[in-house]
Amino acid sequence: MAAEFSRMSEGLGAILGRVNCGVVISGNNAIVIDTGIDADFGRRIAAILSENSLQLVAILNTHAHSDHFSGNAILVERTSAKVFCPKIESDTLRNPELEGYALWGMAKSPTGTKNKHLMGVQSPVDFEISKEGPVLHLPEAFSIDAISLPGHSFNQMGYLSQGTLFAGDSIFSGETIEKHKLLFCSDVGRALSTLNKIKELHSEGKITRVVPSHGSVFSGEEIPGILERNKSGLSSAAETVLSFVSSCTVEDMVSKYAGSIGQSFSLTQYFLHLTIFKAHLSYLEETGKVRSEMRENRLIWDKR
Repeated sequence: MAAEFSRMSEGLGAILGRVNCGVVISGNNAIVIDTGIDADFGRRIAAILSENSLQLVAILNTHAHSDHFSGNAILVERTSAKVFCPKIESDTLRNPELEGYALWGMAKSPTGTKNKHLMGVQSPVDFEISKEGPVLHLPEAFSIDAISLPGHSFNQMGYLSQGTLFAGDSIFSGETIEKHKLLFCSDVGRALSTLNKIKELHSEGKITRVVPSHGSVFSGEEIPGILERNKSGLSSAAETVLSFVSSCTVEDMVSKYAGSIGQSFSLTQYFLHLTIFKAHLSYLEETGKVRSEMRENRLIWDKR
């Protein structure tokens, strides 16, 4: 999908593509929120800004998954833009191999995981964002608030400007949920709390438009409906995972799930689904629906 620029207001826009990137504008200066999956996407961002006579002054990253920061390096190389990233997430920008370590239980991951879907392009980080509220150290003309939106990743932040929330992967469009079914999540309970938080901010009138990182933009009265769709998507995913719990390991469940949908997973798909299943198993255990125990040196999961 080719990335295209959409101007939402005089001071706001979005570069819409496989990954949506926010653009906050003041005069001829621009801040970009997330930069896509590779250097080519970064080059496309640079071209769009140039076509619109905009000078990049800063990059805000929502979280440290490769498809959100891998255009940083080429943009920093071409401009004097400073990079902002949430604390903890910033460690992976500086050391992209940490994403593989996380997926492989804190050990060096297999060679096959070193692809652009699981390991991003190294990026500098000039400023770490450690708390909610106004993002400090931005050029004076810009007013952007950081909003803590954990769940999809450990310390994901969204960015709020002029009533528009650039939401990272805290919320997905309906078509994205329908396409992928089991969406990536690291902490289901926190992801649900994040959705409730966005709902509250919308009801208070602080959020009037949401730009998700994947799928279409939604606004006004569309927002409560898409939040509920995301909640039901997480609940449906938990029920799917629960249906495969039967005196077996998580690896057994992922294998059976792949077979049930008629897929032969690549190594990348396997690692992503393994994490998804683990997140939901932890949530199901917390909510009293499953239990685990060691049997014959294997971690076995059963329904309660």
